Amino acid sequence: MPSPLDRLRCLASWALLGAIAFARARSDSDADADADADADADADELVRFFPTAAWQDDAGRWSLPLHVEVYEAERDDPLRAALLAPLRRELELESGTPEAERFLARASLFLVDHERRESRDVTVAGHTFRIGPTAPNGHAEAIVTLSETEVAAALLAGASPVAAGGVGGGAVGGAEASDAAGDAESSGAPRLLSATIGESGTPGHATTQLLLIPPRGLSVVSDLDDTLKVSEVGSRSRVLRRTFVEPFEAVPGMAALCQRLAAAGAAFHYVSLSPWQLTGPLQEFFAEQRFPAGALELQHFRLQDGDFGDLVGDSHAKKLAVLEPLLARWPQRRFVLIGDSSQHDPEVYGELARRHPVQIAAIWIRRTPKGAGTTTAETDASGDAARESARCAAAFAELPPERWRLFDDPATLELPEGW
Repeated sequence: MPSPLDRLRCLASWALLGAIAFARARSDSDADADADADADADADELVRFFPTAAWQDDAGRWSLPLHVEVYEAERDDPLRAALLAPLRRELELESGTPEAERFLARASLFLVDHERRESRDVTVAGHTFRIGPTAPNGHAEAIVTLSETEVAAALLAGASPVAAGGVGGGAVGGAEASDAAGDAESSGAPRLLSATIGESGTPGHATTQLLLIPPRGLSVVSDLDDTLKVSEVGSRSRVLRRTFVEPFEAVPGMAALCQRLAAAGAAFHYVSLSPWQLTGPLQEFFAEQRFPAGALELQHFRLQDGDFGDLVGDSHAKKLAVLEPLLARWPQRRFVLIGDSSQHDPEVYGELARRHPVQIAAIWIRRTPKGAGTTTAETDASGDAARESARCAAAFAELPPERWRLFDDPATLELPEGW
């Protein structure tokens, strides 16, 4: 654990970084007051383009959420690098080791200069949309619309139904795409539509896949930490090592379960309190483990706003704020909610199911192994099981007992009736 002196140094660094960021923002604001809003992007500016899910209205028009982040890498900035020193000491990393290199690669994703008041042109289905300006955290979000005919033409040109292979991955083209897209639409399965920023080979170039999710069908909302990926969120030291030092590890059997659901036509939403900066490593993990493509819902975080320890924990309200809009956008789809017993998933999912009893088809809660998700001393495995069963029974009060399941082995789970 970091010493009180380390924490004091870190707090001082955060305050200094915040002051510098504020002063720079004021300076930039004055310098850019008369600048052309459509000026070309700086060569040093990079873009993260996040995978999202699109929905249709009653008239068939598609709403396409676009979410980008504009930033400059500042890995060599001594002030930002100093912010990592307390965490490096807490993790007891030795320079030159594979663990230290992995830590630097992941932690450096946070050592960036977030570019505010930036705009970018996004091309999707042959149309170009201006998104921006970016907020102080470098992010910009917008919802653009296309007609059913415009989207259908783009799908015929090369979009594909979703397959295992990672968040936003995989595509086929030509006649194969046309046949597959038609099959996907009739089954309620999502299809993939590419979106692009900038020209290939340029620093500001970025692409992503938008999931086109039809109005009817089966959707899966899954937590990440200790549900699909072993994170040990109940222990600060272990979750930090799992996040920044160790190779990401899949929960046994969960990729196979998700593949079964995808084969049945399910669309996927992956929801986590992990920060957006970890999108790249998470996408690599999904691709390696062959989780189906899906939309990501992560959280905003900047070093000057808090320390890495703030990533430990859960928020009932934050998850509800993410999940409620999903149910509202697809009121005719049925949802399977997957989580674990280490944090608030049972309570959040139970509340949602009582509010939306028709839409929620099933709730599956993974029983987190002893020590992985709790900091309290437990007496025995049977006691743990009894407590978790009682907790879930309370969380899912008023729900039909067949609607939810507390599980250890995902291979024992059955698809909702009718799928």
